[in-house]
Amino acid sequence: MRAVLFDMDGVLIDVRRSYLPAIQQTVTHYSRNTLSLEEIRSYRNRGGLNNDWDLCQAVLQDRGLHPLKSEIVSVFQSFYLGPEFNGLIKREEAFIKTETLFRLSRICTLGIVTGRPRPEAEFTLKRLELWPLFPVCITADDIPDGKGKPHPLGLQLALEKVGAEQALYIGDTIDDMQAAVAAGLQPVGIVHDFRNREQQTEILMREGAIWVLDDVNKITEVMK
Repeated sequence: MRAVLFDMDGVLIDVRRSYLPAIQQTVTHYSRNTLSLEEIRSYRNRGGLNNDWDLCQAVLQDRGLHPLKSEIVSVFQSFYLGPEFNGLIKREEAFIKTETLFRLSRICTLGIVTGRPRPEAEFTLKRLELWPLFPVCITADDIPDGKGKPHPLGLQLALEKVGAEQALYIGDTIDDMQAAVAAGLQPVGIVHDFRNREQQTEILMREGAIWVLDDVNKITEVMK
């Protein structure tokens, strides 16, 4: 049996109007200097900063600011979740088309491995009517501290749950590619941002991607 496992943010879900501004607003809360999208990308490309809270902390530390991690998380969540999930999270839309998932589900098992906490993953997947299409969803709540991507544990748990012998993992960061390689999966990169496609494609290929796609819906083409 084959499986296709997906990262969520930047792969299944467009977070350009949710997580990215939440990062920027969190940094601005502590620092007068704004944070550009190019700077966020450069921090991502360091590796080891798959979690947005960790990324915010790294940026602030580089700026000589050292708030407690718990405070950073609280500020970030106030922007992203807002009161009763009315924050930036409600701006999220799907990159993936349901017809793509239906087509894939006929030939393989589908799953998600994401660094999101489970309530946030479920909220968006259910709101966008994608939740029923994924029998397996591994979230940050399933992983002990320190074992998030690029550690392969989340992918290993998903592979065990889907009962597959072979799997693709589709992600958009260095950490995604490294986790897939470490778990013995085939990494597929996604670069939706056309402005930096060539550079990001090169980075993901260097980290082990067997393909890099500019649209997650093209996965059906490489699965033929």
